[in-house]
Amino acid sequence: MKAAELHRLVLERLSELVPSVAVRLRLVSRYVDPAVADASDAGELYLFLPDLHLLSAAGERRFRYGFRRLSEEKWLRRDQLLEALLERMAAASPTLRAALRVVQLGDFVDLWREARHGAKSPADGVRDIVGSFPRLRELLIDGAPASTLRRTILVGNHDLDAPKSPILRPLAARSAPLEIGGRVRALAIHGDLLDPIERTFDDDLKRWMLGMFGEGVEASTYRADRTREDVSLGCGPVGTAPRVLREATSTVLRSPSSEEIVNVWRTVEYEPSPLGGESEQANVERAEQMRIRGHRLMPLALRHARAMRDGKPSILAQHDLERPLPGLRTLVIGHSHWPRICVHSDARDPQNDVCIVDCGGWIENVHFGKKEDQDVVPSCCVGVVAGNDYRVYQLDPADALYSTRAPSAAAAPVMAAAPKKRRAPASAESPKPRSPKPRPRAPRGR
Repeated sequence: MKAAELHRLVLERLSELVPSVAVRLRLVSRYVDPAVADASDAGELYLFLPDLHLLSAAGERRFRYGFRRLSEEKWLRRDQLLEALLERMAAASPTLRAALRVVQLGDFVDLWREARHGAKSPADGVRDIVGSFPRLRELLIDGAPASTLRRTILVGNHDLDAPKSPILRPLAARSAPLEIGGRVRALAIHGDLLDPIERTFDDDLKRWMLGMFGEGVEASTYRADRTREDVSLGCGPVGTAPRVLREATSTVLRSPSSEEIVNVWRTVEYEPSPLGGESEQANVERAEQMRIRGHRLMPLALRHARAMRDGKPSILAQHDLERPLPGLRTLVIGHSHWPRICVHSDARDPQNDVCIVDCGGWIENVHFGKKEDQDVVPSCCVGVVAGNDYRVYQLDPADALYSTRAPSAAAAPVMAAAPKKRRAPASAESPKPRSPKPRPRAPRGR
C-alpha cells in the first residue's frame, strides 16, 4: 500500500476523536524526505506515543504537573484521550492494522518521581503506576482481547529500570529499528543518549536534584510554530506554519497536499570557511551552535548516526543493536517534550544527512501563538511515519476532560458534554524551558 494511503487512513482515525475527546486536530510538523523517495510504496506504518511520565494516583498528587495534572488546581484526563486513540486504532480496518506498529518512545512510567512517593523497587513502582490506569494497561501493555495492535515500549531515562518489572519486561526495548521501503532507514529511541546534560550528570545526582527541587517545579511551555524565527548561520525554518486540520465546530478534514513541508527546521553544513579572519576553532564552534539551534540533541545525533552506520561497537551497544544500520538517516525520539522536525543536510557528503523527528510529549504544554502566552494547549502529540512522509500531530483535549479534582484510578469515563469556556493554561516560557517564576529548576533529564 502506498504511504499516502496509510497516512490518509490514520488521519481519518485521528479526526474521529473530534469532538468527543478533542476539540481540534493540528498538524505540527511534516517532512517528506526526497532522499528516500523510493519508499513511497512502503507497507510499514508507525505510530509514536512520546513521553507519558505516568505516576500512580497517589504519586501524581505530590508534583505540580504531570500526565494528568496541569497545575495545583487543574487536572486533565489525558488518559481518556489516549485510550480513545488506541481504541480507534485497534478498531481500524484490517488493512491498516496489518501495517501498523505502535511505539511508545520511553518514559512511559516515571520511576524517578514514583520513588519519591515511596515505591520500594522498580517492580513495585510499575505495579502501582499501571494499577492506576487499568484501561490503558489493557490496551497498551496486556493487549485488549479485541486488539491486534503490535506494540513496543521503549526505555527512557525516567524508566530505565522498567524491564525489571514482569509487567513491562516483554514489551521493553532500548531502541526499535524501523523499516522504510523494506530497509532499515530509521531508528526509534528515547533520546536521552543524545542529551549532553544526561551524559554529564550521573543518576544519583539527578535523583538528588529531583528530590530537592522536583516537587515545586512548574510545567514548561514549548513553541510549536518555528516558522516565525529568523534564518541565520545557515539554518532556519522551511515550509508552511502548523495548521488546524479539524475542529469541533466543523466536519471538514483539511488534509495537507501531497508534497507539502510544514514547520521544519533545516540546517545546511558547507565546507568550513572562517568569516572575517576567524580562527579554525571559532569556525568549528559556530558550526556547532548552528546545529544546536536546530535541536540541542543534533550534535550527538549526527555522531551516533554515523557510528551506527559504520558499526561502531560501543555506540551499537548503547542502543542495544546487534548489527550496523548502513541506511540510517532518521531518528524518531521523545525526551525533550518539544514537538518538531529538524533536518541537517551536509552539502559535502549527503550520507551524513540526519533527520530528527521529535514527537514531543503527553506532558507539559505547547503554544501555537506568536507569543508564548497565546494559543497554549496541553501537549498530546502523536508521531506518524509511513514511507518517506514524517508527521507530528497535536490533539487539543476536549473541555469535558478538564477538572478541578484529582481523578481516582477507577474514575468513570468522561462523556462528551456541551463545550464549556475555559482559559488556556498559563504559558511557562519561551522556547527555552524555564519556570515562569524565579524557582530553582533541577535538570529533569526529560
